[in-house]
Amino acid sequence: VQLPRLLPAHIAREMLLTGRRMTAEEAARWGLVNQVVPGFELMTAAKSLATTVMDAAPLSIAAILDIGRTTAGMTVAEAMTSLGTNTRFHAALSSEDAAEGPASFAQKRPPVWKGR
Repeated sequence: VQLPRLLPAHIAREMLLTGRRMTAEEAARWGLVNQVVPGFELMTAAKSLATTVMDAAPLSIAAILDIGRTTAGMTVAEAMTSLGTNTRFHAALSSEDAAEGPASFAQKRPPVWKGR
């Protein structure tokens, strides 16, 4: 069900009709995967990505995930309008962490997120 939504119609149709498997490189080219790494580097790459996400402001991460879930299938105009009522979005914008990001950048130090 998702393949025709994620790929150009002719590519999805070919894969569905033939059962052809896509290589990792092709999946990357079509934007289906974030990155391709050799198998022996997989856990290192996954942990690095997880660490990067974990180092980000937690309220921002929660807001981004919530916005992604709640706006899926909306037009851009509908999604932008929905931000007005998204409580996680507003909580992130009005949080202590919202001030910490620019402050830590200006002071050239790592941010200290408090989640509030």
